[in-house]
Amino acid sequence: MRATGVNRFASYALLFLAVVPVVVLAGAILQGHQPPQEDEGTAAHLFQIAVGLQLPVGLFYAATADWSQASRSIRPLAFAAVMLVLAFSALYYFEHAYHL
Repeated sequence: MRATGVNRFASYALLFLAVVPVVVLAGAILQGHQPPQEDEGTAAHLFQIAVGLQLPVGLFYAATADWSQASRSIRPLAFAAVMLVLAFSALYYFEHAYHL
């Protein structure tokens, strides 16, 4: 696989990992309030894994990116950052203000 193919795979992985926490959080919100459980649940674990994998995948993407086209290379990183801020903002709101 050439460098561009590796970079394309890394960008898709990064975009997927950026969307997963938002989708998981939206699913938990739509599911409604549940009584406290002993374990956090599958949704919380998926959220944590997706967020935890974003750093190594983002670094791998940045290492394989063609920085001669910086505006094109920065888009997946910016999208992932915006989605991460959105996910954590919604998580904070629903845990502290809304009491999800």
